[in-house]
Amino acid sequence: MNSPYIPGSHNKDCGGNQVSHFKLENEKKFTFAETPYVYFFQNLGGDHSLVHVKDLESLTVFIYQLSSAPLQFSGIDAQLEQGDALQIEGNLSDLELTSGEGIVLIAGVHEGQISEASIKHTKNTDLKRVSKHWGHELWINGEHPDYALKEIFIKAGTKTSLQYHNLKRETNVLFEGQALLHYKNNPDAANDTVLPGDISTQELSPISGIDVYPQILHRLESVTDALLYEVSTPHLDDVIRVSDDQHRGHGRIEKEHT
Repeated sequence: MNSPYIPGSHNKDCGGNQVSHFKLENEKKFTFAETPYVYFFQNLGGDHSLVHVKDLESLTVFIYQLSSAPLQFSGIDAQLEQGDALQIEGNLSDLELTSGEGIVLIAGVHEGQISEASIKHTKNTDLKRVSKHWGHELWINGEHPDYALKEIFIKAGTKTSLQYHNLKRETNVLFEGQALLHYKNNPDAANDTVLPGDISTQELSPISGIDVYPQILHRLESVTDALLYEVSTPHLDDVIRVSDDQHRGHGRIEKEHT
C-alpha cells in the first residue's frame, strides 16, 4: 500500500497505517483526505471568507477554534460558537462568512444518500457523547449514512484498544498533545494472534495525520492529553478488539452510549 504524497507534509508507512506530519503554520486551507470522503480545515476571516463546498452533497462544518465569536454564514440563520456544528444536506453554493474569524473543520461526500435538502445547527453541548475509559468521543454528525466526523479525546497515560476494522476506513488528525501509534511490524503475523514482539511504535505530535485502512492493526496511546478529529466511512460498529485494557468485546459497547 503506497503512501500518498501530500504537499507540505512528510509521510511514513507504519504497518500499513499512513502517517503524515503537516506543516500548517501559514496555510489558509489544507486537505487531509479527498476520497472516499472529503476532509479539510480552513482559516476564515478577513480576505478569506469563502468555503468551497458546492461539489459536496452532504457536509459537516465544525467550529474548531474562534478568534472572535460567533461565526455566521450568508443565508444560514445560526450564530456559531466554538464546538458547534452545521449539518448541510443537498447541493449548496459556496459558504460565505459574513462575520467572525476562526478555524473550521469540514467533512463530507460528493454523493450522499440523503435526498432532502436541509441545514441543521447543533450546539456543542447537544452533540452525541460516547464515554470511554480512556476519554470520550463526540459524534459530531451523529450516525450519518455516508460518513462520520468525530472528536476523540484521550487522557494522558491511557490507550485505545489494539484493533482493526473489516470495512471502515478512517483519517485521524492529531491537533493537540503527544501520542504513540502502536502498529504491527511483522506482516506474517495474523492480526488476531499478534504477539508483543510483532508491535512497534511511532511517536506522534501536532499536527499529524494517520490514514487507517481496513484490516490494518492500530492503537493510540496518549503521552499527554491528546485531541484528535477523525473522519471515516460510516461503519461505526466495525471494531475488532485484539487487546483491550478493559477486556471489552468487539463492536459497539452499549453502556458507553447511555
